[in-house]
Amino acid sequence: MISYQNSRKLILGTVATFLLTLVCIFVLEHDPIAGKIDCSKLPTIGSANAPIQMVIFEDPTCSECKDFHLHVFPLIKDHYIERGLVQCSLVMLSFLDNSPPLAVSSMAVYETNPDLFFPYVDQIFRVGKDAKIEGIDFEKLKGANADGHLSRVLDENDRLGRKMMRREYGTPSVFINGFMTKSNTVGGILTAIDHALQKEES
Repeated sequence: MISYQNSRKLILGTVATFLLTLVCIFVLEHDPIAGKIDCSKLPTIGSANAPIQMVIFEDPTCSECKDFHLHVFPLIKDHYIERGLVQCSLVMLSFLDNSPPLAVSSMAVYETNPDLFFPYVDQIFRVGKDAKIEGIDFEKLKGANADGHLSRVLDENDRLGRKMMRREYGTPSVFINGFMTKSNTVGGILTAIDHALQKEES
């Protein structure tokens, strides 16, 4: 027979285990993955001495990425990147339909004309597969992935995205000093950057 005292201890132990599990899940899902990550191989703009590292994950055929890149990103660039406060890296993903060719072409541009990567991505989000930009010989780029090395780069990007986003894998996703932002709206992103800057100054 289980006594009242033993029954009470069993219930309290079960509740404590459940609460501890919830705490562990919360920590795992909300702690930064690795703080500032190594972005040396990623397309990056902004000062290397910037106090804030921003990492953006986008897919070239993602409609929400298009809205983010054309309306939110320019504000980030004007207010923070060009003022030396934020260094921004873009991780191109390709998990949506019809996105691999565009993702591969963007990485081919980065490989051959790294300074034109961001302007080219901007054009991709504006006109899709018809994106063109002065200074790039797109005929020469057609065979850039003949050996599959750019596809392997995208595979590495995918692994990085899944490692950092975990259960919340998707685009657009933004990380500021290792923390995933809660909102990708203009207000949400600017608030997150300002908060991170305040933490760096304190």
